[in-house]
Amino acid sequence: MDPIYQINPELDVPIYQQLVDAIRLAVKKGTLQPNQQLPTVQELSEALSVARGTIKRAYDELEHEGLIEKVQGRGTFVRYQPADSGSRKEQAMAAIDVLLDQLEDMGLSA
Repeated sequence: MDPIYQINPELDVPIYQQLVDAIRLAVKKGTLQPNQQLPTVQELSEALSVARGTIKRAYDELEHEGLIEKVQGRGTFVRYQPADSGSRKEQAMAAIDVLLDQLEDMGLSA
């Protein structure tokens, strides 16, 4: 399974939130590209040995945030479209966002 989807059950962070954070970061970093299909709930559930409801909850939250889109009969896709990063200021702000997300994932505050 892709390292994007790895979880650590020993963390105090709920598994669904670990998935949300990992997918959010991968989307913002460009590891997951717009329109890229994500694994199905069942595939990810089996690969990670967690309940389907946990995966569904993570996907529901990401859909609510506008990062992914569920298409009936087709699958779940990355929806996030980064803003046109033409200016250096926009590129710097995007890099700062990614860094802050990484710090949060490590349990550190900004």
